[in-house]
Parts: sequence; structure tokens; C-alpha cells
Amino acid sequence: PECGMDAGDCGPSEVFNNVYGLQLENETQSVEVPPLTPAMYFNLSTLIGEARVVDGSHDNADLIRTAAVSQKHKILSLTFHRNITRQNVTISITYELDAKITEKSFILTAETYIPENTTNSNTTTNSTSPLSTMQSLGGLTNHTTNHTANNVVNHTANHTINNTTNHTSNH
Repeated sequence: PECGMDAGDCGPSEVFNNVYGLQLENETQSVEVPPLTPAMYFNLSTLIGEARVVDGSHDNADLIRTAAVSQKHKILSLTFHRNITRQNVTISITYELDAKITEKSFILTAETYIPENTTNSNTTTNSTSPLSTMQSLGGLTNHTTNHTANNVVNHTANHTINNTTNHTSNH
């Protein structure tokens, strides 16, 4: 089966081995994604432990193509639209453990723009920037990912992050 890179279709090892990823921590306030990164994931396990993500959002549909949470694997997966100049997006997640609600927000900066007269043949990006500077705020809603162009729901300029619990694939 084709892998949607959200850990629902093919498990976390496929995502971990093929997609740029970072560990999301409570101290993380901002993340700089290497230029031309088409997709990435955040490992949420350190941040939320056994908690369940109950809500999530982002505020930039021009940059973010899809956003999905795998409850089972504690992964937030993002794909980016192509040919987008450097932009910021605020991403928020809310998680619950033992009836305690916690919110976390951070700013992600990314770009997928390729100038017309530039070739990318021998370009290597090595980023070891840790997620050591994030802050807490909030917002994610439980939805299933349907892997279509319309899988981001718009709620007054905030976009819901899809939840991949009970994941069904509609490729």
C-alpha cells in the first residue's frame, strides 16, 4: 500500500526513516524547517506521554497542505504546499490525561520555493536544530484523515489538524 506519511498507512518506522522529524518538547517555542522540506513529523511522545491529543489547529493553509495526528504512535505529521516562500505558521495542540487538559503552541517556519534559475542537484541540508525553544498554548479536533485535497477544515482562519485514530485510507 501507498504510504501517506502520517503513520496510519504504513506505521511509524516508514515515517521515521523517510521524513524529516523532530522531538516536540515542552520548552519548544519555534522550529526552523530546512528549505525545500516537503513533509515532516513531530514525535509527541516526550511531550504528551500517555495523554491523548484532543484538539489541534494551524493558522496557515497557504503553507500547510495536510496535518494529521496519529494517536497510537504519538506523531504529528505535516505536508507542505509546493513553491511557497518562507512563511510562519502557528501550530497548536491540546492533549488530555486524567481529565487534565494541557495546551501547547509553537511557531514553525518553512519554505518550499524553488527559484526558476536554480538547480537543486547537489544541495545538501543538514539541520540539527533541536525543538528546545517552544512554548505552550493550544487547539486540535478529533477528525479522521481522508487523504484528499480537502482534508483540512477551516474554522475562522484556524485549520483543524486531522486525527488518525481509527484510520481509514481513501487514496
